Amino acid sequence: MLTRKQLYDLADPALPTARAEERQILIDLLAIEPHHVICDDPAWGGYLGEGLIGRVRDPKQIICVEPSVTFAAGINNAFTVHRAQQDQIPLADASVDRAASMVGLHHLPDKLGFIREMVRVLKPGGRIAFSEVGEDTAVARFLNGAVHRYATNGHRGMFVREGTCRQLLVDAGCTDIRETFHVLHWVFASETEMARFCYGLLGLSKATETQVLAAIHEYFAVEIVDGKVKLPWSLFYCVGSKC
Repeated sequence: MLTRKQLYDLADPALPTARAEERQILIDLLAIEPHHVICDDPAWGGYLGEGLIGRVRDPKQIICVEPSVTFAAGINNAFTVHRAQQDQIPLADASVDRAASMVGLHHLPDKLGFIREMVRVLKPGGRIAFSEVGEDTAVARFLNGAVHRYATNGHRGMFVREGTCRQLLVDAGCTDIRETFHVLHWVFASETEMARFCYGLLGLSKATETQVLAAIHEYFAVEIVDGKVKLPWSLFYCVGSKC
């Protein structure tokens, strides 16, 4: 059986472009300036950070906090990397300008505790932005259905409802809060690339790529537009500022 790192590496050829729209929405919400220090938690393999290169003066301004040894090992060493528990950020109070989390809440029972920790490290006036899967969406059903069935450790995500993300920021003391729901796409050159990407990214070690492709079509209405395969995805995005 392939290791989690080997599975993730299978997704790597399509990684820079497949989720570009998903990442760009979050980057736009962050409104980053060249001098900003950014905390990305959890950083996974550093995917959000890679999209920030060139937006800041020094990649060391991109601070990746990642609890997983596997994912931390794959993060670009040009960034500042901390392997730490997601809700125990090893940074001083009011030490960063931006805090971001890309689909990082659904395995946390105490979501508010995590958001408060992110707000703690923000400077006054700093901005927090995050994305998360919504309850009763095709994405949620796919993750807790097919991914749970085929991933080595299963998948039991605790997803959010409309208004949940906004309330988290209200309870954490933020202002200027906006929550939006986006229907977007993961984009691939072929269905084979789509199946291989999901197989690797989501760690579906108990399935064949054929089974992964069948599962994708079971949950999603995949489109082919201008020769590109488009997997519909949807997420809540939320942004707010620290007082």
